[in-house]
Amino acid sequence: MPTRTGRPPRISRPEIVAAALRVIEEDGTGALTMRRLAREVGSTAMALYHHVRDKEELLLLLLDDYAAGIPRPDLPDEPHERMVAAAMAMHEALSGCLWAVDLLTADDLMSAGALWYPEQIVDAAVRAGLTTEDAVDAYRIIWRYTAGEISGRAAASRRRREG
Repeated sequence: MPTRTGRPPRISRPEIVAAALRVIEEDGTGALTMRRLAREVGSTAMALYHHVRDKEELLLLLLDDYAAGIPRPDLPDEPHERMVAAAMAMHEALSGCLWAVDLLTADDLMSAGALWYPEQIVDAAVRAGLTTEDAVDAYRIIWRYTAGEISGRAAASRRRREG
């Protein structure tokens, strides 16, 4: 196995992801830039690209990390109950994480780790008798309701704090 030569890396991918999460939690998703992130980790923006391909990959890593930490509930077998339980679990998983909702709605990103929710909802809808196309539409309706409700509640909370 070849040995590494030169200066050892000053930053790691986990450090970059952790710093990106801090920036987003403190100042919102719009504040995350590669330059800002480089300042946070004490490096240059170009050095970050040795660890992540681009900002989109970084955002997907953040979403995957968040999704990995969410326990997946046992769902009922009956399709209608399963769809409702999966939708409620998705709402619960995201209700405390506005930045994830912002990313999933604004940037049209989908984390592999977060696919469990749409897969469960679509599968249950198909088992309840919907066509695959209608089941996907049902999921989209549930998603838009969930994202809108969480975003609306967060906006109302901000207005109350500022008001």
